[in-house]
Amino acid sequence: MKAVIITVNTLQRDENGQEESIELTTKGTYEKQGDVQILCYDESSLTGLTGTRTTLQLFPHSLVLMRDGKITQQQEFLPGTSQKSLYETPFGNVTLTMYTHELTHTLTNGEGEIALRYDVALEGVHANYNELIIRSREDGTN
Repeated sequence: MKAVIITVNTLQRDENGQEESIELTTKGTYEKQGDVQILCYDESSLTGLTGTRTTLQLFPHSLVLMRDGKITQQQEFLPGTSQKSLYETPFGNVTLTMYTHELTHTLTNGEGEIALRYDVALEGVHANYNELIIRSREDGTN
């Protein structure tokens, strides 16, 4: 396991064209298991997911996002497909459907970038378009 610094840039655009962006920089970990690259980090109040750990499993042609803690979710992103997941919160659960437009990456040995572009539907109703850029670099403080 390798210590890394992870920067997550999120852009959300609703059907009216209103945009909101968030950037989170945090310490995390990187490991590789076979052909799967794994990034883990703790969410913060900035993302509204305090108390939640996010794990990203990057496969050769897909990405699986797993959240555990106050929020629980397991979501697969496979370009050109719609995938459903259950988003579990202390206030109730909601079914999300993600249509993945694009997934690219340059991640190698814990350094590089993952770019993900997708639409989100809540309970079958389109909610917004998202762009997620995740950058990882070695944590030189250890």
